[in-house]
Amino acid sequence: MIRTAVIMLMLISTFAIAKDIETEISQTSKTLKNFDRNYASINSKMAKTAKSILKKKRTVLKQRKKINALEDQLKSKAKTLTTSREALRSLTDEQETLNRRQQQLRNDLSELMARVVSLAMVQEDNNTLSPDAIMSEEIFKELGNHTRKQIQSMSAELRSNTNNLHRLTGKTAKLKTEISAIEHEKEKLEKEKHSNEKALKDLQHKKNRYKREIKALLSQKNELKKTLENLHIIQESETQKAQAKAEQKRTEALLASKPLPKVKSVGSSYHKARTRRYRGKKTIAPLNGYTVLKRYGTYTDPIYRIKIFNESVSLKP
Repeated sequence: MIRTAVIMLMLISTFAIAKDIETEISQTSKTLKNFDRNYASINSKMAKTAKSILKKKRTVLKQRKKINALEDQLKSKAKTLTTSREALRSLTDEQETLNRRQQQLRNDLSELMARVVSLAMVQEDNNTLSPDAIMSEEIFKELGNHTRKQIQSMSAELRSNTNNLHRLTGKTAKLKTEISAIEHEKEKLEKEKHSNEKALKDLQHKKNRYKREIKALLSQKNELKKTLENLHIIQESETQKAQAKAEQKRTEALLASKPLPKVKSVGSSYHKARTRRYRGKKTIAPLNGYTVLKRYGTYTDPIYRIKIFNESVSLKP
């Protein structure tokens, strides 16, 4: 009864250990499943972030190209504006020169006209027409006609210059407006590009964080897999030990319940073999890594208590 109770206690203890191992295996398996779900979730987030990064990169690239095109336009417009401003300054200077010359010609014409009138009045008072007076009058008239033609020619040139001035002034104003619009658009694009580059940098940081999290998860998952494998090995080992112990206890209980008769070592059932110790040269080297199961000579069976003579040696690798 005591032996049976001991066997039962050992079996219960073994089953309890096995139950604890099964519980730990179940918990570890659940944790692994949670890791798989977390990995899938983070991997999905990282994939979405990668798509967003590619989209932002394409947007930033387009904006950079557009900004470069605007800068080229600004350079071209600025060059044209510089040329127009120089032409405008030149025309303005020329216009001022023409205005001064025209004013001078007008003054000269007025002076000539005054002299002609004065000469005519003098002749009327003297009632004489000397050859010198007639010549002077003709000269004044010719000078007056020449001056009038110069004034007319200069007036035409002034009108042409005025038209050119208006045209260049309008062109300059238009260029200024276009340059201002391009600079405004460029400034707006620069702000958007800066914002997108910042968003791109944030997305890259987020992606790197996800990669670190995935790396940590995979490392933890590998550790859990090793733990699970060890638990399965322990479970299998404990099961084998429990089965071996149970079998041994059943055998011992069976032998204890049926006592065997003692067998004497002398009699017709056992005869010691006549042997002689070999003292010659050794022919075979000792075998390393082998365990001796049965030695040469006499041994007593532990169960049946029978003496048996072994005529050979049994080895196990």
